[in-house]
Amino acid sequence: MADDAWVLRIPKPRRRVMSVAVGIVVVLLLATTALLNGTKRVQLNGISFDVPFAWTVHTDIPPTTGPGNAVALIGTLPWGPCDPYDINCHYRERLSSGQIEVEVSVNSLLGRDMCSFALDRPDLAPRTDGIRVTETHYFRADRRPAIVTLFSFDGATDYYGSDGWRTWMFAPANSVDQVYEISAKWRGPGDDDFIAALDRLVSSIRLPTTNPNSPVPDCGDPFPSVGAA
Repeated sequence: MADDAWVLRIPKPRRRVMSVAVGIVVVLLLATTALLNGTKRVQLNGISFDVPFAWTVHTDIPPTTGPGNAVALIGTLPWGPCDPYDINCHYRERLSSGQIEVEVSVNSLLGRDMCSFALDRPDLAPRTDGIRVTETHYFRADRRPAIVTLFSFDGATDYYGSDGWRTWMFAPANSVDQVYEISAKWRGPGDDDFIAALDRLVSSIRLPTTNPNSPVPDCGDPFPSVGAA
């Protein structure tokens, strides 16, 4: 009986304490799930939009002297064994199953503005690699002229092993002389989820004006009028 004095007796946890602990764990799990399944806001050089929280946003890209300048690479394609600023090295990375990459760039249109480009559409010329344009639409994003182009591979392939491409062009808030271009490529499975995420990205685009008192150049046909957009 004397030995009983040395026995450490652990009382059963109170049910209230256990319930609170379980509740905290559940809340944390739900919050983590919501965070991972939610979105984050990306702001780049006068354009902003939402992307899935799990997508990486890479903006450490040096400027170039050509007609286009990439400002961000976004998605799930790993950067690869490249220096953070070495975009040309990264461009050698191929897509694996279930990956997507979205490139955001600021481009000139080689002597055209967006209004004349929309009428000429040199980008719709037939390709020689088997990839073809299936649809193109004119719309407005945050009241500004915008174009979306959808592609079909029909058994063709590209260097990256893509299953799909989609591109958008947007006029900035105060100009039609340059465009924001968003180009997406992805590899399934998960094509429908990728397309849904891209649709949400586009619907969330904001193009804030830098000078609300200055005249804003705009385009007519084939773009819908501002009131109809």
